[in-house]
Amino acid sequence: MTSKTWVLSVLSGCILLALAMTLESCSKATPQNPEDSVFVYLIDTLRPDHLGCYGYPRKVSPSIDAFASDAFVFTHATSAAPWTRPSVAGLFTGLLPRLHDARGRAGTLAQAFITWPEAMQQLGYQTVAIISNGNVSSTFGFNQGFDYFDMVPTGKEVYPRSNKVHEDWLPFLELPADGPIFHYLHTMDPHYPYRPLPRFQMKFNDGLEKKLAKSATEGHTIWAESDINSYDQEILQNDESFGRFIQALKDRGLYERSWIVLVSDHGEEFWEHGLKGHGNSLHENLLHVPLIIRPPGGHSGRFAKEIGRLAQQPFPTHALADLIGPRVSRRWKALAQNNAQLLGLTAKEIRANLPLPEHLTPQRRWASFLLDGWGGTALEEQGRKVVWRDLPEPEWYFYDLRSDPAETLAVRLKSEAEDPLISSLQEQITAWSARTARGLHLRYESEKLAPSFRVACKHGLREAYLQPGTPPHRFSLRKGGTTAWKPVTGGEMYLVGNRDARWSITVAGQPPRPLWPEPAPSLASNVGLQVDWKDFGAEVFDSEPGVDPSALPKELKQHLRALGYIH
Repeated sequence: MTSKTWVLSVLSGCILLALAMTLESCSKATPQNPEDSVFVYLIDTLRPDHLGCYGYPRKVSPSIDAFASDAFVFTHATSAAPWTRPSVAGLFTGLLPRLHDARGRAGTLAQAFITWPEAMQQLGYQTVAIISNGNVSSTFGFNQGFDYFDMVPTGKEVYPRSNKVHEDWLPFLELPADGPIFHYLHTMDPHYPYRPLPRFQMKFNDGLEKKLAKSATEGHTIWAESDINSYDQEILQNDESFGRFIQALKDRGLYERSWIVLVSDHGEEFWEHGLKGHGNSLHENLLHVPLIIRPPGGHSGRFAKEIGRLAQQPFPTHALADLIGPRVSRRWKALAQNNAQLLGLTAKEIRANLPLPEHLTPQRRWASFLLDGWGGTALEEQGRKVVWRDLPEPEWYFYDLRSDPAETLAVRLKSEAEDPLISSLQEQITAWSARTARGLHLRYESEKLAPSFRVACKHGLREAYLQPGTPPHRFSLRKGGTTAWKPVTGGEMYLVGNRDARWSITVAGQPPRPLWPEPAPSLASNVGLQVDWKDFGAEVFDSEPGVDPSALPKELKQHLRALGYIH
């Protein structure tokens, strides 16, 4: 460990100790206000535009809609990531994915951060989590701060259904508690694969799926129609479980005296941009999420006016802890601010990037991800959205959300945009991306049966994935930054790590050989393995926008012409 690293470690330790002492002193006086209990119900993969309270014509969410009628519906809530782990990590820490860094398959929620459950626990809350998604399991550090962390068994299913989550949760609701409680429930019904129970597999007979599927790219319409119907059936299934959850709170006298939050981690795509599912882009239908908050007393409660005002503003969901926490107990700092200080951000950087309780609408909206061969960063300001896609191929894209909110037109940007604001957004993304990741490409090409390879990454393995279509293989990702891979006679693997990481490789049990920063001689001559490096963020894809101006809406055409993208 270098002297600089040692100093930073000591400094971080001192900050953590001071913060822990502060929270410990707060916890000596357990909150007595009966309005302090908090229930967070997260429905995975739920799009807001498929709920009645957000204007959806199908009656697939009667329980949610009834709850929303006496709660505050946030119309502009967004996630900062298009898949579960980085999104929930943001919810728990108040940080963006590019700060908490739990972005890829190898990402974990660092123990150094103070999580929302930890802060509540230190204040005297009994904390409970009922989890049905392995991406937020204890393996990845999401059990921090929970007195009880229950992973619902899957049985024969890919994911346990919401009714099973409800059944597992009820006994925890009966636990004796000296003070208020904090419960987090995570259900999975709308998540692919869609498999609604037979009693929810009805025909809607309204033709809505055909209307919505018109947004799908050519050749995917039939698939989109089927997926939309199955997805809506799963929402209806989860809605019934949510109704039972609300009734359980009412039966125990907790409904009127608690904070109740319904939220999702990300949305879903139905081929609108040639893509299905999630975790593969930064489109708005993945980032826009439902957020419904009912403070104690609902619309008539003492927090109603304040929450109602915030509900009308664009609101980043990763700041939810900062929204609820200070209103439950004003004796601890905003979670995002504490964790940003642990990372060494300056006061100016904190003000520029983090939503604080007094100002929950940051000027800029960041989103980023890294998953299974897809990766990118998006930055939006004043309705203009710039996306840097660094995986699988580096490209710049621009969307004008003011006139094209559905992002039907992706304009490829030149390396330097003519518009000053867009150029500024590009510069900010590049400044961040250029120092964030180094990619390792392993390619095995031989007729011989491959030996086993083990790649170790010190100081930050962030992502590991196999090239789609590779032959049969054995592949495992292990804690501590080690990847084991055994291809057969061919295959490709990509790994992404921090830029200051140290890489080494072990072949068939032989002594480790360095890959970075002092590369070993080529391995091709003896084992058939080729090693290539890629610095993400250092390249810019320079091309003219392939746009047919005659096919554009008039207002969008005016915008693009003014910006110099079309002539």
